[in-house]
Amino acid sequence: MIVASAGGDYMGGWDGPEDGLLQSLTYYFHKYFVKQKQSVGDAFFNAMDEYVDEHGLTRGVRVFYLVGDPSVAIK
Repeated sequence: MIVASAGGDYMGGWDGPEDGLLQSLTYYFHKYFVKQKQSVGDAFFNAMDEYVDEHGLTRGVRVFYLVGDPSVAIK
């Protein structure tokens, strides 16, 4: 489970990952977890890494944590 320790930044009118904020992190996570069938832990790490590479270490990305078994994957 991915949880936030504070409110995530949400932006109305989000059109794609280049817009940033919470929706982009969610987009990157699903890209790795669903499309590339990575484990939750790997998908979360790769999503955070891509987010920071594309948008910087913003406040909204620093509040999310992975809780639970990081090896869970879609089969």
